[in-house]
Amino acid sequence: MIFAGSMAVSGSKLCPACKKPRELPSEILRLNKIDPKKFEGATLFEAHGCPKCGQTGYKGRGAVMEILMVDEEVKAMMLKDSNSGAIRDVAVRNGMLTLREVGLLRVRDGLTSIEEILLVTSGE
Repeated sequence: MIFAGSMAVSGSKLCPACKKPRELPSEILRLNKIDPKKFEGATLFEAHGCPKCGQTGYKGRGAVMEILMVDEEVKAMMLKDSNSGAIRDVAVRNGMLTLREVGLLRVRDGLTSIEEILLVTSGE
């Protein structure tokens, strides 16, 4: 495998001093076609606001990256001039995580909010 490239966005990180645990509304998951099983057993957080973060609920930024590793199947598709959507579908089928999926892992880990990830990955 060789590294082919990546897409990245920068998302705001929740302020560790004031983030609050929350229940994730099922409506957000339903509207965004997100499987609730992704968050089983996890404590999710929301932005609150305090003097340390200027009342925003966020402090700092973090990268959310999608990395395409080129295996033989992807390489063959590239050499055939396949469209990027088809290449992406194969890469995902072979284990690549999309920007949204990586972002949802950051939500699960308590680093950011679902709202922030939905905002920065809205074009996906």
